[in-house]
Amino acid sequence: MMKKNSNLILKTLKNSLLSGINFDDKILDFLEINNVFSDKSKKCKLCNKNFSGNNKAYGNSCLKNLYDKSGMSYFKEIEDKELFLYTAIAVKSNQDFINKEQVYYLCESYLSKLYIEKINNTKKLQNELNKCIENNKKPIMKLNTAYRISKIVKRNKKILDVNNINKIIDENLLKFFKTYFSINKITNPRFYEVYYYMQFILWEGVVKGGEYKKLKLSSKCLSHSLSVLNSKPKDIKFNDKDKYVIDLIKGEDGFKNKIKELIDKYYKKDKIIFNDSTPKDSEELYYSFENDDLFYSLHSVKINFDGYKKDNKWHLNIELTDTYDFTEILSNDKYKDSKRKYLTKGNVLNDFAAISSQYGVIKPYKIIIDFKWSDFDV
Repeated sequence: MMKKNSNLILKTLKNSLLSGINFDDKILDFLEINNVFSDKSKKCKLCNKNFSGNNKAYGNSCLKNLYDKSGMSYFKEIEDKELFLYTAIAVKSNQDFINKEQVYYLCESYLSKLYIEKINNTKKLQNELNKCIENNKKPIMKLNTAYRISKIVKRNKKILDVNNINKIIDENLLKFFKTYFSINKITNPRFYEVYYYMQFILWEGVVKGGEYKKLKLSSKCLSHSLSVLNSKPKDIKFNDKDKYVIDLIKGEDGFKNKIKELIDKYYKKDKIIFNDSTPKDSEELYYSFENDDLFYSLHSVKINFDGYKKDNKWHLNIELTDTYDFTEILSNDKYKDSKRKYLTKGNVLNDFAAISSQYGVIKPYKIIIDFKWSDFDV
């Protein structure tokens, strides 16, 4: 880079953008490694269209768009406006950089977030982008992906109104999103990432809808399963401190009856040990909840428990385990046919979840629930 250009960028940063930040020779050294785009791209990295001119990564209109999104003035006297933009973003981050790859990582995530943060129901996605920015991690999405998603949302603003997606998962909304739940796009690099994050946005809306309807457990479980690219959720454990979950379980009559039947069948001398090796029929190990919040969260829990009887009451230690996943298509892909009516919203959302599982948007994890049930009355 020519020293004259370096000094002009430095002077402009000091006077116009970043007052209050300490500048020294380190900034000039930084400019030397911030030659992120050493070779000219054939297509704009924002809109993916061919462009002409002297820029290396962006067409002129797209570059001005990025300046506008970043809240930065577009100085005509700066010759390398891409370098200036990336330098300003990197300097404001107040991070140390070793090479141009790190600079690129930071700016790609920073600029992507500017597009995503204008979209409703993307708090989790924004948090993940923030992690990339704060820890200078490899971006979870391409800038072109963020740009395309923002255009899709803008074009369909009425359908994607916050009141619809937060409170009402209706038929029109599902019809709109079905385009982005196509199995055929999994192997298509041009569409995969856009479809991945459009699915992610729908599920963030479903989580919000669940919270609105007081479905605390199923909202938490779904949110926990939502994974950005190349990440994996940890297992979840609940215990007696999680009163809401435990009270739901204890309050379901069908589950109470299940435990009573197992005690009646397998107790010996006022003691009970029921685990994987106890029943001959393995089906006895499993129970499916009926309560809405439990039904949407726990598909088929495996039961292990032990305890003893005292004063005609059972004192039990219970462990329930389940794998949170979606593997079965319930509607047999009928939602793909626009002439057919949806079966039920629940079935369609299940099918969407099964497809998202194949994309990796929804990833499986184990749910383990340990709790005590003292004074259980048989």
